[in-house]
Amino acid sequence: MGLFDVFKVTPQQWLREAQSIERDRAAESVKYWERHAALYSAGMIGPTSLEEARKKDEVRRAAFLKVRQRIAGCVEKALAIDPSFGPALLAKGELATGSAQGCGTDALRDVEYTFGEGAAECFRKCVTVAPGLADAQFYRGRLHEGDNELDEALAAYERAVQLNPGDPEAWWGISRIHRKKGHAKDSEECAQKARQLGSQTHLVGYRWLYLKV
Repeated sequence: MGLFDVFKVTPQQWLREAQSIERDRAAESVKYWERHAALYSAGMIGPTSLEEARKKDEVRRAAFLKVRQRIAGCVEKALAIDPSFGPALLAKGELATGSAQGCGTDALRDVEYTFGEGAAECFRKCVTVAPGLADAQFYRGRLHEGDNELDEALAAYERAVQLNPGDPEAWWGISRIHRKKGHAKDSEECAQKARQLGSQTHLVGYRWLYLKV
């Protein structure tokens, strides 16, 4: 254990560290692609061979995986201190799934959702220990929807928007369930709400990144 680790004595501190690492990684990724696009537009980068592109992708992928391991390590340390820490369970589930949220666009209306290994268990436990966490209720809806348990899914999504009315994905979830149940009017009303929120929401990335812990 390093000196830096000694001062992290709460799960909240470890999760904040994970959030900081992921935000830095995402910001650097945006800067990289912005620089790349600018150089390409200026004619300073030409078409590269497939082999060159493959090598560059491998380097970036290796760097990404190394950072992801650091993040996962922080989450595991948070759970080692408190196995029932809801935000860390949410983070572990999302990291296992590789799920990032969108901005409430129509693309989310018919999204097919697949949970990564162990993710469903994390989300279920998160709902149990932190039922007042909107994101936990959102994933409860996803789990029930995936099992075609429409009434349970609807109840979970509705609870999610009660806790966080500004979540476009949860509104899309309600819209999908109403459509599957044959409630066309209710489905479109919720879809309109999701579109409206999506045009105002610019939170892209893992849900656990936006938790205040």
